[in-house]
Amino acid sequence: MATIYEPVTVGSTFVWQGQFLGDSGVPISNLNGYTVTIEFIDPTGASSGLLAATVTDNSNAIAKYTNLPALFNIAGTWTRRWKAVNGNTVLRADKISFLVEP
Repeated sequence: MATIYEPVTVGSTFVWQGQFLGDSGVPISNLNGYTVTIEFIDPTGASSGLLAATVTDNSNAIAKYTNLPALFNIAGTWTRRWKAVNGNTVLRADKISFLVEP
């Protein structure tokens, strides 16, 4: 079965979901007490800054963020990266590139 995704387009709103997994592919920890953010980097290298996400499932280490339409203002290859912080503990997801279509 294939999964169909709605394309990200200039001016669109999209719900982003991130899950923090360890090397074994299981959730790394409970996100209780963590502040979770997502950062977007546009094709010119400009950063959105750290945008606050909402933890939606602590025990499975899942967070979501819904972007504002103005975020994706140019087409091209963008990058996103999740981050979770609790005191001195910082969890960073790998950077993932994606295409924003005109």
